[in-house]
Amino acid sequence: EAGDRLLRWVYDCGSNQTNPLHREIRRLATAGAIDLLFISHLDSDHINGLDELLRSVSASEVVLPYLKEIDLALTICRDSQSGSLTAQFENFAADPAGWFIARGVSTVSFIKGRSDDSSPDDGPDLPRGSPEDAEGPLRHKWSQPPQKIMRGGKVYNYDTNASIWFFRGRRQVDWLLAPYVHRPPARGAHAFLERLRGRFGRHLSIGEISANIRTPSGRASLRYCYDAIWANHNFVSLSLYSGAAARPLFANVQPIGNRLAPIEVGWLSTGDSNLAVAKRRAALLRHYRPLLGRVGILVLPHHGAFGIKEASETYFGKEPSS
Repeated sequence: EAGDRLLRWVYDCGSNQTNPLHREIRRLATAGAIDLLFISHLDSDHINGLDELLRSVSASEVVLPYLKEIDLALTICRDSQSGSLTAQFENFAADPAGWFIARGVSTVSFIKGRSDDSSPDDGPDLPRGSPEDAEGPLRHKWSQPPQKIMRGGKVYNYDTNASIWFFRGRRQVDWLLAPYVHRPPARGAHAFLERLRGRFGRHLSIGEISANIRTPSGRASLRYCYDAIWANHNFVSLSLYSGAAARPLFANVQPIGNRLAPIEVGWLSTGDSNLAVAKRRAALLRHYRPLLGRVGILVLPHHGAFGIKEASETYFGKEPSS
């Protein structure tokens, strides 16, 4: 919030608890339009409220991980195996960008993922900041141009280091939204891909793959393909930092026991990243290292959270609170 301008962003919209989900969507809708909607990954408990949300309130831009055909096919096979595949998700998986655009979203932005085997990156683009007395309307823009533009300027692909900066008038504000996407290494999906090709052919579309859910033999084939990978795979997931970039010379402090502790306002969610994988955990922490000192709220995944205690002690110098 700056002056009379409020920028609203949402991270995921789903839950296995139906009534609280409906209640939260109603609360969001009554507060006004959404500027940015971030989707971490395609588990139903993270996205099964999207259709209701977008019927209730407009969202200008959606930001999500770039999903390859194999990612979508894997998700379909997983949902088939668990019995949770729906016609709505089939339509979404066939064309995620088109699905959002058909629901009134103006821009769909995909973030390129980094695999466990990628070389270290330089972290998110950081704003240079500006004095607190900057004036003018609050606005935001990406820190770098998209790598690719599609669908008549409605779909954009960005590099992993791209972040969203804020301005008042022409002056930069010390705040950013910094997404980060991990993807499993390509070799991890090889067995799944080979089974998929063996059962369905080399050039089957997502729609044709999902259509197999309608027959018992098709469902058995989908389960067979998914079983090749289910125990060793974690899906593409988007983490997000929201907060200031620069540490002030004199941080705000509050009394904690008999000492003063800094008040940090940064928020970092790790989606459902499998942080049990040491290489993946190290890559995420290395990416956000310039910002870790500003994190006041750390949201952990409910899958694959083993090892975060050690990571927290290493990088934050303390255990995460219960």
